[in-house]
Amino acid sequence: MKKSLSLLTLSLLASATAHGVEIYKKDGLAFQINGQYRPMIVHSEGQRTDLRDRGSRIEFILKQDMGGWTLVGKNRIIFNGKDANGSNNSGFGEPRTAQLYLGLEQKSIGRLYFGRLPTNGDAIMLGDYQLGGNGRNPLTASTSKGIHYRSAAYAGFEVGADYLFGSAVKDLNSTSSLKNGYGLALYYTNKFNDDWRFRFRAGYTRDAYDSHQFKAPDNNGVNRSWIANDVNRDAWRVSTEVKYRDFEVAYNYGELKDLQFANYLDTDRVKEKRHFLAARYFFTPKFAAYSQFRYEKRGENVNRGYTAGLDYRPIKNFITFIEFARDRNIANVNVHNDYANSYYTGFRFLF
Repeated sequence: MKKSLSLLTLSLLASATAHGVEIYKKDGLAFQINGQYRPMIVHSEGQRTDLRDRGSRIEFILKQDMGGWTLVGKNRIIFNGKDANGSNNSGFGEPRTAQLYLGLEQKSIGRLYFGRLPTNGDAIMLGDYQLGGNGRNPLTASTSKGIHYRSAAYAGFEVGADYLFGSAVKDLNSTSSLKNGYGLALYYTNKFNDDWRFRFRAGYTRDAYDSHQFKAPDNNGVNRSWIANDVNRDAWRVSTEVKYRDFEVAYNYGELKDLQFANYLDTDRVKEKRHFLAARYFFTPKFAAYSQFRYEKRGENVNRGYTAGLDYRPIKNFITFIEFARDRNIANVNVHNDYANSYYTGFRFLF
């Protein structure tokens, strides 16, 4: 149905180009500006209620028609800087470059970009409906300098690949010195009819480090610190999504072998397993409810977290939301944190 198709367009929040302002267009050259303003109020247990920036950005997009090929350049600047105590990127201001790349696109071949950019790992997750909390993606989702490729669709299938460049100087004593990295991806989409759609995605990323600093307790509980050489961070994820009219449900499973040890004497890095189940229903084209459930296991630490939220779109480029999330932080396998509740409300203005 046409209505369902329009809802799909609205759900792609990360793509603000449909709301962009075209500044210049002549002789095949087009220049466009778009962006998003993303304030929200957050209250998490053990913390003060806070006004935060959820990733406000402005984007400058350049396209040059080259007779079947298109030269594409993009610069994304984000504004969420350090907060008052410098603990995280939730304050307003301190603009910095999130994306800066140039490349080529061809409808029957695909796209090839060079620079600071999102990788295919950023596009594998399905059911990432929340507007306040975090998507918890185990894959490497961006690179400060790399090459990105994603093919055109053939019979519903697409493939992707990324290469990440590390430090130009090999440093075996650095606390974190990236050597290189790569990623692979597979996409499949089948729109059976106006009511049904199926999507499948799979991705793998591997980052190699010349050196990395590790911290872990010994058998006596004393925290040790050391630098190891030639270590890797490996992650993979598969995801599926089924959409029927105004209802969609998605499931993701992934594993991560992170740069962490449970004990100073261990020889194997900690493995994390992540299950993610999500659903969303549009009661009207402007009003939707969504829920997500997470089961994550890192070493012996387990998180059974969930999110529930409502969003309302009075106009196509303005989104308001309220959201509740309950999670247990298992990022550090040696720290057993309690569950904490978080409450979010805010809006996003797309231009």
